[in-house]
Amino acid sequence: MQLIGFVDKSSIPRHYFMGNIYKVVPSNDVVSQKMFSTVLFSMINLGRYAICRHIPRNMKNGAS
Repeated sequence: MQLIGFVDKSSIPRHYFMGNIYKVVPSNDVVSQKMFSTVLFSMINLGRYAICRHIPRNMKNGAS
């Protein structure tokens, strides 16, 4: 996953959120969890969404 940038919450139509659901969670260490929660709370306070690019891996064919 690649974080491209942040946009104002009002610029994304609500119907864009219909479809598949993916979740992002931090690694299981304290530093990652603190950094993740800092970014998350900042986005909530500023009314921003993160724009990400996700290319799923095809583990079936051995590509990673």
